[in-house]
Amino acid sequence: MGLVGCGGRGIYAGIGDCAPSSRGVQLTAIGDLFPERVAQAPEKIKANLLRHELPVDDIYLVTEETAMTI
Repeated sequence: MGLVGCGGRGIYAGIGDCAPSSRGVQLTAIGDLFPERVAQAPEKIKANLLRHELPVDDIYLVTEETAMTI
């Protein structure tokens, strides 16, 4: 799955609701209009996954190449 928009709804509600809803969900790309949101998103997304007791390394597969400003 890719996430367009790394604001609060995307990194908290979007990932927090989607990841536990289905087995095998993987986040492979993120994008936002604002570079600072893209830069801050990995830490925030991983922390949110941990709060939901989800396997971060199995879900968060974004790389430097797939994190982009759009």
